[in-house]
Amino acid sequence: MAAGAAAAARRYMDFVPPHSRLEEPDKVALRVDLSAEGFKKEQLRVQIDNFGRLRISGERPLGAEGNRWRRFRKDFQVPEGCNAGAISARFDKDGILLITMPRLSTAPAEEPTADTGGVAGQDRKVQASAPQAAAAAAEAEEKEGGKEDDTGATSMERPGQDEHDTSNNAMAASAARPAAYGFAKDRRRMVWAIFAVVLALVGAGLYARYRLMDPSAETAPPSTDIIGLSDS
Repeated sequence: MAAGAAAAARRYMDFVPPHSRLEEPDKVALRVDLSAEGFKKEQLRVQIDNFGRLRISGERPLGAEGNRWRRFRKDFQVPEGCNAGAISARFDKDGILLITMPRLSTAPAEEPTADTGGVAGQDRKVQASAPQAAAAAAEAEEKEGGKEDDTGATSMERPGQDEHDTSNNAMAASAARPAAYGFAKDRRRMVWAIFAVVLALVGAGLYARYRLMDPSAETAPPSTDIIGLSDS
């Protein structure tokens, strides 16, 4: 109870330490100047939450009485593109707290080229061929319909011939019609099968590109993670 009474009797003097941020190609550095405050490493705490907020805090007693304390707390947002799981902190002998936030990648994004190799090129080829296959299927179906109409019209022409020729023509037309219909039916099935294969290739290409571009390899930090301080 005595310790609790002593803690309740503390009087805090809050302050905001000077700080600055340095942008570099491979990292972002946060510099907090505590040189005039007399803090020790064990009196400081650096934390990061699951939302990318970085909190730096510290408190120390003033004088021998133990009821007057000096403290600070400052929150920062981790810059976009930095690896929150690789943040490190260092407190040097001059009282400077340095927070280093490495960037996820320093390689420039590649511009798309005319090269059709790889997954992206295959994806573009497959996507370009899908409308052509659909158009080819529609055109083939229209042609086959026209052939059937021409076959039917042929059987009605030449009314001036004798009965023998008419019966021969009717028999030839009736024999050819099932064969032409069967051939047209097979052609339609073949065209639709090719179209289904093209659609399957399109889906496979999109899935492969999604897997390659999936940014989920970066693991989110814990909801409250304490970053250990190192000496200079």
